[in-house]
Amino acid sequence: PLQNTSKRSSMSLTPKDLSTLLTILTEEAMGAASLEVAASTFHRNFNRSDYFKIGSALILLLTDKDLLPGRAQRIGAIFILYDMFKTGSGTAGTDSLSNHRSEERF
Repeated sequence: PLQNTSKRSSMSLTPKDLSTLLTILTEEAMGAASLEVAASTFHRNFNRSDYFKIGSALILLLTDKDLLPGRAQRIGAIFILYDMFKTGSGTAGTDSLSNHRSEERF
């Protein structure tokens, strides 16, 4: 039983990580910054090895509208999910998005 508990805790976010994630997704932060800035802040605060745990937490937050009530928060969470797992992304996957947007202008 003790081993199962330790496995379970390693599969979930720590309170500090959850607090950091929710800070990135606050209504104020999402309203004041672009999605790229939110994703960049996310990548500075979390390691790739934590992406599964964070992705799982984001999905749980998105399933209950009361947990992420603001539209900007929900869009930010979806964008971070996209940015974490898109193909070919480095540590900060927003570079290819910025390049794509600049190509669209021409």
